[in-house]
Amino acid sequence: MQRKTNVTDQVKIKLDNGKLVFSLGSQVIGEMRVSGERLALSPTYQLENGQLYQLSTKPATSTADSYVEHCDLGWC
Repeated sequence: MQRKTNVTDQVKIKLDNGKLVFSLGSQVIGEMRVSGERLALSPTYQLENGQLYQLSTKPATSTADSYVEHCDLGWC
């Protein structure tokens, strides 16, 4: 009789060239192809050519009027 052990919380999943690779310890136990059409990602992430990207906006750059603003102390 076979014994069945739940190992769900021990399985690691890695995205590798368009497929999810499932491993338990150092042993690969399965893989699954991933396509962007069937994958629901957060709006700030994108799957492109088998690679996962995080999308972000560039932070607004602050340009000071001058490096000596409000120079009323006389030493600048």
